[in-house]
Amino acid sequence: MRLKVKDVKLSTGGPYVAILNTEDAEKLDLNPLDRVRLTTDGRELVVFLDISKKGIKPGQIGLFEEVLKALKLKNNNLINVYHQKKPESIYLIRKKLSGDKLNGKEIEEIVKDVVVNKLSAVDLTYFVSACYTRELDDNEVLALINAMVRYGGSLGIKQKMILDKHCIGGVANNRTTML
Repeated sequence: MRLKVKDVKLSTGGPYVAILNTEDAEKLDLNPLDRVRLTTDGRELVVFLDISKKGIKPGQIGLFEEVLKALKLKNNNLINVYHQKKPESIYLIRKKLSGDKLNGKEIEEIVKDVVVNKLSAVDLTYFVSACYTRELDDNEVLALINAMVRYGGSLGIKQKMILDKHCIGGVANNRTTML
């Protein structure tokens, strides 16, 4: 479906979000929190969907600031909207929640999707709950650390040696002596 962009002048601070009118959502068989793929001029982005009866007219799609910036869009631009299936990491989280072990590639897939905002806050909550209730074994912990290092941000410090003396507290009037 091709829709006209409306800047909703809101920011999520993270996840990519779009708003469809109820009529358009029904035509596309979409529900709140479904994922849709937006494409325009060779650029594409997967976003989470909200649905509204008011504020967004049929034929429009409301886009949050993060989406507008990522796709370089402005009010009244046209954009294509397609239903997007859930990422594989959702099924991997479900697998862990069921008590199965995850291998390194599976954990890497989850972390990668976290970094690029493919997972909702609800999805992340399930992953954390799965890791808590179905404890990670040593291999899963190592895979999670490696994936976080690979896909997460890191500091580019140029000095050869960095030392830190840190104390988290303890008994009052206790002191920590440098070695």
